[in-house]
Amino acid sequence: SKRAVISVVAGIVLALITLRVNSKDVGTLCLPHEKTIFSFKVENSAKIASVCEGSMGSYLVYRFGRPNGIELVYPTTQDARSWDAFTLGAYARGGGVKNDAMGDYSLAFVNAGVEYVVYQSWRSAQGDYSIGITVNGPGKVGVAMKGDLGSQVGALTLLDNNPRLLNSW
Repeated sequence: SKRAVISVVAGIVLALITLRVNSKDVGTLCLPHEKTIFSFKVENSAKIASVCEGSMGSYLVYRFGRPNGIELVYPTTQDARSWDAFTLGAYARGGGVKNDAMGDYSLAFVNAGVEYVVYQSWRSAQGDYSIGITVNGPGKVGVAMKGDLGSQVGALTLLDNNPRLLNSW
């Protein structure tokens, strides 16, 4: 009926507005029903990198771009197999500054022959902390995009000990 069509269209418009508002406000490209694992704006840019988990861990997806113009979604199909498309690198050592507490976390994937590595790294003794993405592939060797620390939502540490991810370390 005409009423049902109007209701569906209104629902879709509301969902798109919600995605845009949520993305702009909290700095994530994750959909309203997804959990934001890790998200940040690229330094000196309006672009955002987001790692999102489907409800009840049903999938893992990476999105990059702007809320109104997503440039990359990986993998293109979000289902249980998506977890196999990523490799987690995870190492952390506690103990504060006296023990040189540190951590190196990375989530890597290869798309069309190009390797993407989303990272989070810290060194307590030096007071260093960094987030970002590195891209390696034909014509893109060692491209590094630093993340804006003030825009960070979530952390790659949320993927620690996740049995669905291959751990490279």
